[in-house]
Amino acid sequence: MKPYLLTVVIWLTHFTSIAQRTCSTEEYVKDYFVLKNTTSNFLNRVPPRDTVPNEIITIPVVVHVLFKTAGQNISNDQVQSQIDALNKDFRMLNADQSLIPEAFQSFSSDSKIMFCLAKVDPNGHSTSGVNRKYTNNDFFKADDGMKSTAKGGVDAWDTERYLNIWVCRIFGRVLGYATPPGGDPTKDGVVINFDVFGT
Repeated sequence: MKPYLLTVVIWLTHFTSIAQRTCSTEEYVKDYFVLKNTTSNFLNRVPPRDTVPNEIITIPVVVHVLFKTAGQNISNDQVQSQIDALNKDFRMLNADQSLIPEAFQSFSSDSKIMFCLAKVDPNGHSTSGVNRKYTNNDFFKADDGMKSTAKGGVDAWDTERYLNIWVCRIFGRVLGYATPPGGDPTKDGVVINFDVFGT
């Protein structure tokens, strides 16, 4: 699941209409690896698996919606619109694929990856795939606070079974960021500001 996270955050943080705001992944990666002091090799924690030709891999997603105001508590329809947009882009079914610059057209293809909201939570119970939590935090910084229940956020679901996405109010002009490959598996996922999530 890791190799796709950076692609996901780049797509999710579309810059065309919000040119003054930024993706914070680069700064997050620099800070993360400066602070990281461990001999653990997170890159090899999930064994590789073979795929059959033309297999479509479906990744279950949990969207953690952290809200303090009603406006931050985005609707299920808004969440689903983001999943639908991801699937169109990853399967190359989006209507604007003709706008791909010529230099990149030969590299574009159907990735055979799809996303769906999780139907079963880590405890085996039925879920909508949307995990809502009220928070007393006015905002979160791009320092993984939203990924910790102790800091007003919510802990990740098993990152080997789910793609975790946290939707919250992020401090400043940050649109979002993603955990880099090799990062702490308990914090693996994507963070997106609530007002740029979905279509």
